[in-house]
Amino acid sequence: MQGSCLSVITFCHSLVAYLLRRWLMHNPQPNDFYTHKNNGETVKVLSVQFNRVTFQRDGFDSPVIVPLSQFCNEYTYAGRA
Repeated sequence: MQGSCLSVITFCHSLVAYLLRRWLMHNPQPNDFYTHKNNGETVKVLSVQFNRVTFQRDGFDSPVIVPLSQFCNEYTYAGRA
């Protein structure tokens, strides 16, 4: 009995943590700046359409397009222009 209660509590804790992260997550908007979680590179969001984020890297001429889920996993909100 105690083992199953502990499993339920652990599951509930994980679910609440996941829902809080999703609720607090900032959705990218044009002119927002984001920082890459691994290399610290800052990018500027140009547009968000059809679950795709288009952004510009400093020093590069061509914009980059990635799925929204990938962008949210790799970048953190850094501010607005």
